[in-house]
Amino acid sequence: MAGTFSSYDQHINDTANYYHIKLDIIPIWEDRTDGYWFYVEQALAGYEDKPYRQRVYHLWENRWGEYVSSIYLFPEPKRYAQKSQEFEEDFSVKDITLKDGCDVILNFDYDQSCYVGGTKIGTCTSKRSGSTYATAEVKIYKNELYSWDRGFDANNEYVWGAEKSGYVFLKE
Repeated sequence: MAGTFSSYDQHINDTANYYHIKLDIIPIWEDRTDGYWFYVEQALAGYEDKPYRQRVYHLWENRWGEYVSSIYLFPEPKRYAQKSQEFEEDFSVKDITLKDGCDVILNFDYDQSCYVGGTKIGTCTSKRSGSTYATAEVKIYKNELYSWDRGFDANNEYVWGAEKSGYVFLKE
């Protein structure tokens, strides 16, 4: 999961529907034994110093073959843009807040040779653009990450996110 990813190829092939987005997933707190921890930033290409999403992901094994990626928020995210080392020095697990209901459950798909999963429908609250909840669908390959985040209103109507399908991020 760790690395720098870009949706450049998808953007070039369909500029009307996909932005060129940079995604950085950086290991933090590597001495912990309760799974893997990552500092995550997403930004429009050319604006990496102004990410629109900053999170901490905790990837841990729930039971044999099933993994959970728990999502955490932290105070003053803009202060840590492109500064994962400072983040790691300033924060510990006790300083971050779980985004309850937004866990991504992942299982290995042998046919596709990747981890596949998503959030449970209706559990990840969101107030963005009139939504009441968000969903995420994810596929993790060796050198590619597929992510489709969408928001829905109280009537289960789509209100934000990519319309055709998710973003394809290739490892740089």
